[in-house]
Formats: sequence, C-alpha cells, structure tokens
Amino acid sequence: MIEKKVRWGVVLPPFILIIASVVFNIVSPDAFMEVVNSINNQMLSIFGSVFSWVGVIMCILCILLYFHPLASVKIGGEEAKPILSRFAWFSISLCTSVAAGVIFWAIAEPLYHLTAPPAFLNIDPNSQEAAVFSMATLFLHWCFTPYSMYTIPAVVFAFMYYNQKKSNSLSAISVPLIGDSLAHKLSGGIDALALYTLIPGMASSIATGVLNVCGGINHLWGLEINSLMIFVVMFIVVLMFVVSCTTGLTKGIQKLSRLNIIVFGILLVMIFIFIDKSAMLKISGTGFKEYIFNFIENSTLAASHKEDSWGNSWTVFYWCNWMAWAPITALFLGRISYGYTIRQALTVNFLLPSLFAIVWIGIFSGSSIVMQMQSGVLGRVLLTDGPEVAIFEFLGELPFMGIIIPLFLMVLLLSLVTACDSTTSSMASLCYKGLKSADDEVDFRIKIFWGVLIGALGFIMLSTSGINGIKVLSNIGGFPGLIIQFIAMASIIKIILTYKKDNHMLR
Repeated sequence: MIEKKVRWGVVLPPFILIIASVVFNIVSPDAFMEVVNSINNQMLSIFGSVFSWVGVIMCILCILLYFHPLASVKIGGEEAKPILSRFAWFSISLCTSVAAGVIFWAIAEPLYHLTAPPAFLNIDPNSQEAAVFSMATLFLHWCFTPYSMYTIPAVVFAFMYYNQKKSNSLSAISVPLIGDSLAHKLSGGIDALALYTLIPGMASSIATGVLNVCGGINHLWGLEINSLMIFVVMFIVVLMFVVSCTTGLTKGIQKLSRLNIIVFGILLVMIFIFIDKSAMLKISGTGFKEYIFNFIENSTLAASHKEDSWGNSWTVFYWCNWMAWAPITALFLGRISYGYTIRQALTVNFLLPSLFAIVWIGIFSGSSIVMQMQSGVLGRVLLTDGPEVAIFEFLGELPFMGIIIPLFLMVLLLSLVTACDSTTSSMASLCYKGLKSADDEVDFRIKIFWGVLIGALGFIMLSTSGINGIKVLSNIGGFPGLIIQFIAMASIIKIILTYKKDNHMLR
C-alpha cells in the first residue's frame, strides 16, 4: 500500500507547526506579528551580513565549478538518457525559480530605489546617480546571485542522488561532510524543517501574485479588490497548479512552461517596440557596468551599512526568501537534470536564466526609470496607491495597452502557477521514501494536500495580518535555508577536492 511509503515524520511536524501559526494568527494577530517581528529582527541583526556574503560565495562557486573537470560528469552516469529536451528543461528551470518575481518587481522595485535611495549613499532622488544605483541593484537582486543559490544545492543533490546513489532527501547533500549513517539519521528532521520554512515563502509568493492579478483586474475592468475577488483568484491559482502537478512532469508543467516562454517572448518584443530604446539602453548599460565592475561592493552594501534599514528591507530580505525556497527547489532542479552534464546544469540553471533576467530588467526596469525621470507620475502613483497600481500605470502608458496588460497578467499567472507546480511536486516527493528515478511519481493526494494548505495559508493571513505578516514569516524561513546553503557550499568544495576523474566517485 502507498501509505506504508509515506514519511509521516516529515509530513506531520510542518503541518502541525503551520496550523499552530495560523491559529495563533487568527486568535491574536497583534501578538503574532509582535513575536515574528521580534524573531525576524534578531535574525537580521545577527546574520544579516552572513546572508550577503553567502550570495557572493555561491556565485564564485558556480563559476569555479563550471571550469572544473567535475563539470563534465553526466548526471546519472554515462549511459543516462535525458528525460527532458533541452528546450523543455530550460523553460521549466526558468519558470521554476525566480522568474515569477522578476516579472512583477522589474517594474515596481526600481521606482523605490530611484525615488528613495538609501540615505548612506547621499544621492538625490530621481537623479542620474539614483537611476544608475537603481538599475545596478535590480541586476544584483534578480540575476546571477539568486540563481546561484538554487544551482549549487541542485548540482550537489543531483550528483549525490544519481551518481552516488543516495536517498531522495535533502540530507543527501550533507553526505560528503558527515557520512551516510549520520545523514540518514538526520534526514527526516532536515526534510521536515525544509518543508516548514518553504510553506510560508510559497504562501507569500502566491499572496503577492494574487494581489497583483487583482490589481490588473481592477485596472482593466474597475472591479473592487475585496476578499471575494482575492478568494476567487486564489482558488483559480491553486486549482491550476494542483491540477498541473498531478499530471506529472511530462505533461502539465512542460506545457505550462513552454506557453510561458512564448508569452515571455511576445511581451518582451511588444514592450521593446514601443519604449524609448535609446534612453533605456543607455541607463541599462550604465547600470549593468556598475553592477559587474563593483559586484562584491554592491553585494555587501547591506552588510556595510547595518545602521540603515534599507539593506534588510531589500537585499537581505530577498536572500532570506531565496534561501527559504532554494532547498526544495534544488531537489526538483536536480532531479530533472538527469542525463545532462553538471556543466550543462550550470548553464541551464545559472547562466541562461540570469541572461533572461538581464534582458527583462534592462527593458522593463530601464523603461520604468526613464518614464519616471521624464514625467514623475509613476513615483507619485507608487507613493499613493502602491506598487501594483504603479505597474499598471506604466503599462497603461504604452500603445495597445488593451493587449499588453492582459498578456502581462497571463505571464504573471503562468509563472506563478509553474513555480508552485514544480515546488509542490518536489515537496510531495520528500514525503515518500523509495523514489529512485527522475520520473518517479508519488500519490497525487499528497500534492493536493500541500497545494490546498499553502493556498489556505495565503488567503487566511491576507485576511488577518496582511501580506506583511506572511513576508516576515517567510523571511524567518531563510535562516534554516542559510544553514543548508552552508552545507551545500562545503559539500561542493569537498566533492571538488576529492573527485576522482576515473570513476566519478569520491575518495
């Protein structure tokens, strides 16, 4: 019976803790926010700079590994045949990680940095210096660094799972450091902790995405954003990704990802045609040079100015969020890398998505900055009505807004559904023992269970503590993720140092 394969020690603890958090939030939302804010502030005060430096090290490791002989190893062995075509693999990888976030924030975030740059920089709002800083910050937050946080754990897991024949558990990435016996003993606790830290992060992303979709509906058709609209949109999103993930890897998520890539391309071309290309390319190019030439300085800016809340509100917040997502997402990315080399996995999970983000940010962020500096209207809308309204104000200034805005909503919805689809599938796989191959599927009921729980958490907390409550809770999940990042970094270094080219094993 399939029930005998369920790892109840992995399923029940995060479920109980999440339910307890929801009950606490409903019974006393003020006390709940006080507790989670206190924990969050303590974590950021102690470990804020560590998050920044881990991001730098992860990028360096991706580059070093790319040129190491280990990168030529085929995941699954020399006879392994890919389960996905290259295009399907890339499209799933892109849509699984941070693409859903960059779609929304590429327009809204630069406006924040442009109109209210951190005080320690001593630059004027809406100035050329603020514009360059804004672009460089967008490239930092959404390009190579976040993808490196997904890629290193994914490569370590894929190598240990397929090539070293370890279990389908996050503990597999720790085997090079602590050995099989101890890793096996810790596997249940590690996997349960990873599930618990991810769930608020997913709920936060879904809630944010749902609010954005509601903002688009309000802009297009003037419908009031209320609890009913939020519930309906949330229900549709959860239904879509639950149905998709129950169809298996070769069906739902592939179709969604391919459609997503096509809509990405159409939207990019349409926006590029109608924007001020010369001004956009100038500000984007200058910002990208600032980002690359001062990469370490920009990456550790938050750590260098702890007295200013800007770093914790932006850079460190993002790193916490990525690290909360990274362990579970890494399992999925590692499993679908079967049949390709580690170098190809680095290309598809680290390099190509980063290049996509560079193009997307260059066009959307550069254009929103140019529009703000020319008219100032987006900054005023951002201040009075919020980021989701400012985004649609920007899109509404373009020709054919009746086509562009629905396309934008479509790509936002598809990206959100695809990311949740893959993550829910990976969560479900952790709840079972005995999975051996990339296309092994688990009981669809566990996928429905996690999907409904996450959607309900998002809706309940939106209705009580609001989006900030979920964001702070998801932020706290970054600390266990930080520990797993340390393990992944140490493990890949150990694998590189002990790698034997003749048999692809460790000494």
